[in-house]
Amino acid sequence: MVLILKRIRKKLIDEKQLSKYLAYASGEIILVVLGILIALQISNINQNNKDQESLDAYLTSISTNIQSDIKELKVLNNQRVNLYTRIDYLFDIIFTSESYTWPDLLIFSETTNDLMDLEFLLVNRSGFDSLKNSGFLNKLQGTDIEQLLYQYYNLVDDIQFREEVYNDTIIEVKRNFDSADFENLIFFQRPSYIAGDGFNNYQESFTKILKHQSNMHLYNHALTKSPYLTMLYDNLEIVGEQLVRLIKSKSTAFDKVAKTELSKVYDINSELGYPKVFTNGGLNNLFFVSGYAESGNNENWQNNNRPQIGEFEMQFSETEWTVTYFMNRSQAFSDRVSKDYSSYNTLQIVAKSSAKSGLAYVVIKDIDDPDDGTEARVPIQLTNEWQTFNLPLEAFTTADLSRLHMVVGFLVLKDVQTIHVKSIEYQ
Repeated sequence: MVLILKRIRKKLIDEKQLSKYLAYASGEIILVVLGILIALQISNINQNNKDQESLDAYLTSISTNIQSDIKELKVLNNQRVNLYTRIDYLFDIIFTSESYTWPDLLIFSETTNDLMDLEFLLVNRSGFDSLKNSGFLNKLQGTDIEQLLYQYYNLVDDIQFREEVYNDTIIEVKRNFDSADFENLIFFQRPSYIAGDGFNNYQESFTKILKHQSNMHLYNHALTKSPYLTMLYDNLEIVGEQLVRLIKSKSTAFDKVAKTELSKVYDINSELGYPKVFTNGGLNNLFFVSGYAESGNNENWQNNNRPQIGEFEMQFSETEWTVTYFMNRSQAFSDRVSKDYSSYNTLQIVAKSSAKSGLAYVVIKDIDDPDDGTEARVPIQLTNEWQTFNLPLEAFTTADLSRLHMVVGFLVLKDVQTIHVKSIEYQ
């Protein structure tokens, strides 16, 4: 009996030790698993940090590329604007002048040469291509910055396609121009080669060159195609600048600034009105047309508005009232086209008068406003110095901004003056 009790006691002791051992072993296993999990977590964190550093490096490279792109496109944009906004002035001289002055020849020669040799946008895609090839682009999937990257490079593709089409036309124009075998072409292309008073001896040759169909085609092509490209350049600059800003701030989501600026990207198919009516003194004829009216018998009126380089001249006569206006370009099935300008706050005008002091009224009209002078008028006091006028749109109380037809008009009452306009823009 005693032996049996000893065996039971030993068994209990052994079981107690085993229980402790099992508890100890379980704790060891848990600690090992926790250690492994912590190590994996640290490894993942380190890898994520490395991946983020790599992603940041790719994005920084893209940002550097885009900053270089923006510098180039600004130069190209200015060149296109400066060239196409002088075309109306050149056409006016070609078709109204019996002879050309030395300054005329210089501007004709420069414009023709520059249009034929105009460079095109070369974008550095190395950063974006590296990001796509690295596999890190999927880390941006679904983010605002991914959307913006694709928007930027899709815009680039659109611009380069249109520039290629534009360039094909220029190549054909140059071929026709060169094959025409113009007499005294060298003196047209290099006016500085003309010696002494020999300029007048080449008037007939210059007329043939300027009125030749190849030169007319060149000028008209620049006038009609460049405004669309400059619009795309503006859009690309807006998108590019916001990409650079977001990359520098290491943000993948749009903030308030980005949303505000990106809302300025213009979609030609939208109902939104285009903001830039005049740039560098040139009317954006892709979107707008001009008109003129005065009191009395308007059937025989003549539009005395003359194009100039860098400014637009509006000549007003001494009648009861005279108005020069600019409206949305008509379409095939509608003479009165309206656009939505309700998202803008200000109409900015840079203008001056030929007189030391001249009063004019700025007017705008919606599609239903009658042509009876009942529209709201905002006065501007002009001088013979350039001034910038920022007119609040709320001051035009009679116009429904969501349905504007006449985007801006200049009304003068019983006054003779010439108003010069450099730029008009909704902001």
